[in-house]
Amino acid sequence: MMHHDYDGFGVRIQEEGGELMAHFIELPEVAACGATLADALIGLKDVWEATKEVYIKRQHDYPQV
Repeated sequence: MMHHDYDGFGVRIQEEGGELMAHFIELPEVAACGATLADALIGLKDVWEATKEVYIKRQHDYPQV
């Protein structure tokens, strides 16, 4: 079983055009797609980490649950 840390955010999975899309329920703009569930979840983790880096670089607090 895969475990990813999404800082407490809920994750929704839905099918979009033949791919799976994973996004945060509380922040739907944080999203990633993949051919498999594993790809979508790994992509979501990468997008979330990159999003947090931007907030930190701009000296802003990133959203938290």
